[in-house]
Amino acid sequence: MASTIKKKTRQRLWVREKSRCFWCDDLTDKEEGTIDHVIPQSMGGGHVTNNVVFSCLRCNAEKADELPISWEHFLEPIVSRKELRRCRQLIALAIVNSRYILDHFEAAYGSTI
Repeated sequence: MASTIKKKTRQRLWVREKSRCFWCDDLTDKEEGTIDHVIPQSMGGGHVTNNVVFSCLRCNAEKADELPISWEHFLEPIVSRKELRRCRQLIALAIVNSRYILDHFEAAYGSTI
C-alpha cells in the first residue's frame, strides 16, 4: 500500500514539474526520478505538497539533507540561466524557507518576528 501511495505521489509531482527535475531542469523519466523534500524531513520538513518536488537521482543525492539555500549546486544554474522557471522556483523556495524560519523562531521564542 505505501509503495502505491509513493508511486502516485511521484506521478503527480512528475506531471506538476512537466517531466523535469525541479532542481536542474533536466528531462527525467518518472520511473527514474525521486520525491525530494525541499525542507528535509530531518529538519522538520513534512511530507506535504508544498514541501515535495520531483527530482532526478543525481540532484536528490547531491542535495541530501541540506536546505536549498545552502546547496551550492542549486544556486549556480539559477544565476547563469536566469530562466523564468528558475525565478519561480527561487521565489517558492524563499517562501518555504522563510516559513520554516518563522515557525522555528516562534517555537523557540514564543512569538513571531
